[in-house]
Amino acid sequence: PLRWTTAVALSMSVSAMFAYNCVLILTAQVHAEKVGSCGSGSFALSEKAYKEMLIVSLADGIGSMLDIVMIDWAGRRRSLTAQFCAAIVALAPLLIDPTIDTTISLLAFRSVAYAAFSLLVVYIPELYPTDIRSLALGVGTLVGNLGCLFAPFAAQ
Repeated sequence: PLRWTTAVALSMSVSAMFAYNCVLILTAQVHAEKVGSCGSGSFALSEKAYKEMLIVSLADGIGSMLDIVMIDWAGRRRSLTAQFCAAIVALAPLLIDPTIDTTISLLAFRSVAYAAFSLLVVYIPELYPTDIRSLALGVGTLVGNLGCLFAPFAAQ
């Protein structure tokens, strides 16, 4: 019975970390303006871009508050499902019309991606017996960080 639980938990961990790290990279890329030649690889940020990136960076705090409210209201399993669904909804405007202002979509996506991973850190150990909880959390975090490894390739 723990085999399926482990497979689902690890795939969710990879998905959440992958999504969160992709949006971190995309935030800088969306707001940067290329300066110089292709080989120089330097970027410049306008004052407006700095402000928009600051707004998107507030998502971590919003994600933490979202977890607190969602867990109390809907429980862990429903909250996790809702957060993954909300991540898809938050990205939909960018997929439909890439010319729109990206700040709100990136803020919403980063908030729910952060909330999903934070909830997984709480939820994964509860799925397992006491004697292997810390091992389960360690393996979940390790496998989740594989998502971090591939995020730069997907965001480029």
